[in-house]
Order: sequence, then C-alpha cells, then structure tokens
Amino acid sequence: MDAIFVFAGHPARKRHGLALWKQGKAPVLVLSVARFEWRRFAELELWDDGGLVSLVEATPPQERHFFVAVRGETVETYRVSARGWGTWREAEALADFLRRENARSVLIVSSASHLRRAVMTVRAMAGPGIRVEGEPTPWLRSRRRAVLREALKLVLYRARLAWTSLSGR
Repeated sequence: MDAIFVFAGHPARKRHGLALWKQGKAPVLVLSVARFEWRRFAELELWDDGGLVSLVEATPPQERHFFVAVRGETVETYRVSARGWGTWREAEALADFLRRENARSVLIVSSASHLRRAVMTVRAMAGPGIRVEGEPTPWLRSRRRAVLREALKLVLYRARLAWTSLSGR
C-alpha cells in the first residue's frame, strides 16, 4: 500500500491506523481530523502535530476539518473543504491527496459498519487507477441503531454516486 487513510470519527480508528502504519503497512498515514477531534489529537502521542493546533486557531469552527499526513519523521497538516457530506467530502479530499502523491493504492481504516460505504465512495472518487482496500477497526462494536443508520446512508450514497456518474459531475 502507498498510504493508509483513517476517516474522522471514533478515536479508536486513529489508534488502529497509527498501529498499522508503525507495522510498515504503508509509508504514509493520513488522519482525517474533524471539527472537535483536534482536542484529542495529542492522545496519539505523535512527536509533532504538523501545525494542527496553529491551523485550528486560525480557522473558524465551522470550517475545521483537516488531514494530518505522517511520513517518516515528517508531519504535515492540510485544511479540507468544509462543504458537503462528511464521508463524501473526506473521499473527495483524499482522492485529490492521492493524485498529488501519485499514489496507486490506499488502505482505508474505519469502523466495520462505516467501512463498506467509505471504501465504495473512495473508489468512486479516486478512479480505477487507484487500488482501494478496507481495514475495520477491530475493537469497535456496532450498535443496532448505528448499523441501521449506516444502511440508510449506504443507499443514499449509492444513489448519489449513480446520479453523479450520469450527470458527469
């Protein structure tokens, strides 16, 4: 794999992605950090935040969504557009990141209930030239309500992806 991408959400996702990166599964780890998640970022105990705290302080709360890229000893933070749906927005921004990096493959980390939709959306955004695989966070249990909500979102995303491909957007 060229990169590991961790969707915003439960902190266990980031811990699992970091563990996979430390195991050498990919040279680049990209953590999606949503509006309030930056407050718990220090719990990951990385040697640097890549300017995350400074960028948070300079960004209005409603526009706070960031990617933190870790490669070797370097940590960089990028602002992600605040427009659109969460997973959709993250997948679009990730596809742009992967193209800039000339990446050919990415391992997606998310909760088991979210992973199917996340991988489907990233595949659609990244295009056929990038291999996309999924890795569920092993210690997150899915509650019935979360699974039902995710099933509804999956249907909505499939419809939006179909509409987007038909309209050429």
